This record gives sequence, structure tokens and C-alpha cells, in this order.
Amino acid sequence: HIDAVYKDEKSFGFNDNLSGVLGVLLLAQSLINQNFGCNIIVAFYGAEEVGCKGSQYFIENLDTKIKNNILLAVNFDSIGAGENLYYYHSDNSTLYGSVIDNLFNKYSISKLGFNQKFSTLSNLNINHTSLGFLSDNSSFLKAGVNSLTFFAGDLEAKNGLGFFEKQGHEKIMHNTDSFETCYEVFGEKFYENIFNCASYVYNLLNNEEFN
Repeated sequence: HIDAVYKDEKSFGFNDNLSGVLGVLLLAQSLINQNFGCNIIVAFYGAEEVGCKGSQYFIENLDTKIKNNILLAVNFDSIGAGENLYYYHSDNSTLYGSVIDNLFNKYSISKLGFNQKFSTLSNLNINHTSLGFLSDNSSFLKAGVNSLTFFAGDLEAKNGLGFFEKQGHEKIMHNTDSFETCYEVFGEKFYENIFNCASYVYNLLNNEEFN
């Protein structure tokens, strides 16, 4: 998604979601002149921050023949600012089985899924599934299209529900989301996270089992 939160004047959207836009552009550039035997749609949505309205409109108005033949929708949201990278996709059976999990087990990326629980506060039990539904991928999942989404953060942080992106620093998402803050806190790691997300998807598309 190309929009940023509008309620906080300090939120410049450098991580949420310029990082995702950069990741999509990097991935798209790497796919030029590649032949996967299928079409790849590159899309940027608006109004994610007000209820995923853009992606919802896109999938609802997509030609039925195209929608029924989508193998996978990939979503990048806030993929720069974070100590760790996470991915989420439905645990339900798919045509490609466990190929995604098997491939990503080789990388330093953690899965969020239906059967995994997380809580930083003793009185809360936050299901990873709920975190996996907080972006445009939810529009595709609700339409019966499997989706793979990526985001960066620190779900082991003790000072919040995973969106304090690094211990000892103020929350970046929706607050101090500027170039200066992201670079001061994460430096080159911010860009490494973006590159890695694009690289993961590129390797997935080139994986013989997935094909």
C-alpha cells in the first residue's frame, strides 16, 4: 500500500509503507525478462490505513477468471524497521503444500500461523493469526485467495505487542516513522530487510517445487 497514517503529524510513512513500495519495485525489477509460465500483476493500493479499502476494491472488481486462477498474492508491509522479519500465510492446504515453509526455514525469517501464540503481557493472549490479518493480504484471504505477507518488527520485545521495532527505542510505526529515525536506529539493516524480502519471493518463484 502507498498510503501512510494521517492522524499523527510525525508519521512520515518511511517504513509504513515506503519500505513495502521499495520492496515491490525491487522484486518487479528482478522479474523483468523472466518467464514463469504465468502472468504476474504488480499492484499498489491506497487506503490500507483506513481498512484495506484499496485492495478490497481491487479484488472485488478483478475479472472472475483472473481471480479464480491466482496462485498466490504477495504483500509487503512495513518490511524495513525491525530486528526480525516475519511472514504469514494460511495454514490451510494449498496447491503448493509446504513449499513456502520449507524454503523459508532456510532463511532467518519467522512464521506467523494459526497454531502459534504470542503475548508480551501476562493478561493477553495474542494469536499470530490476528497479526497476519492486519494488512492488504486480508482482502485476498477473505476472497478465498491465498496470500503471503511480510513485515519487520520485534515480537520478542517486552515493551509492547511486537510493534516496538527495537528494544530501548521509541516505537517507530505510526509515530516517528521518518528516514532519519529509521536510519538512526537500524542503519543499513533497514535496506537489508527490504532486499531480503524481495529475494525470498524471487527464490520462491524460481523454486522448482513451487513451479
